[in-house]
Amino acid sequence: MKLVNSVISLAAAVTLVPACVCLYAEADYEAPSNIEVSVGSFEIDRSQLSGDTLVEVPVYINNNCGFVSLNILFSLDGRLRFAGDYEAEARARNLSGVNIYNCADNTISACFEASGRKKVTDNGELGVLRVNIPENTPAGEYGISMPDSAGDFEVMIFTHNSDEALFGRECFSALNGGRITVTDNSHTRTADDTDINNNEDNNNSQQSAEDTADNGDNSSAAAVTTTETTTTSSTSTTVKTTTTSAATSAAAISETSAKASAAAVTEAQVSEKVTERSEKGKKRNMLAPILAASLLLVSAAVAFVVKKGGKSK
Repeated sequence: MKLVNSVISLAAAVTLVPACVCLYAEADYEAPSNIEVSVGSFEIDRSQLSGDTLVEVPVYINNNCGFVSLNILFSLDGRLRFAGDYEAEARARNLSGVNIYNCADNTISACFEASGRKKVTDNGELGVLRVNIPENTPAGEYGISMPDSAGDFEVMIFTHNSDEALFGRECFSALNGGRITVTDNSHTRTADDTDINNNEDNNNSQQSAEDTADNGDNSSAAAVTTTETTTTSSTSTTVKTTTTSAATSAAAISETSAKASAAAVTEAQVSEKVTERSEKGKKRNMLAPILAASLLLVSAAVAFVVKKGGKSK
């Protein structure tokens, strides 16, 4: 009887074991959700470009449920290129490295692998993309996208070392691409300098115009021009005086008038003396003929007397 009970108990235990294993397996391989993978950004100025310039753009993971292998696709703008030696590099703890596959033009599949049997559970920087920027790249923004699939490759995550722990795109809530920005600060500085110079020129022109207007008003208020004409008997005197104040003009006019009057008096005195001398000269000139005539008459009388007397003898 005891033997029969033991056999029944063993059979029941054996029956229950597979059920426990199945339940345990289903719990371990439950599909993850809300995993977020994103690419950061990088900015560089054209003055820093020399030949093909290598830059590293970070790749981040958030809401990480833990994985042993994570396969993500990255596609570059056609004017950029992935580095030829290592297109991507692992940075997170417990990562042994990253396997790279070229799956399309300028598109790679990067498979981040855990070290040994330890799952990677950290959030944050997962690794970097290594990109070459040609020297002649113009200023602008160049995108890095994350497609769901390309060629024979697609987004996948292994949560355990088992084919039954493989899951796809449905586990990811976000695959956000990034960008590389090329700036041209030299052009910006030139434009700013031009604007500054134009503003300075405008300010100087405005100031000059204001100064000119002020000077014009002052000149109009201060400038006084006076023309004086003085006429005396036979002399005409014209005096033109320009001063910067009414008081100065009045003084100048008075002085000029005084000089003109003095000149007129002097000229009148000179004219009077000349006239007096002329009259005296005329008187002298009239006496000479009278004296000559008297002498002639006296001479004639003497001659007549002498002649007459001679005849008497």
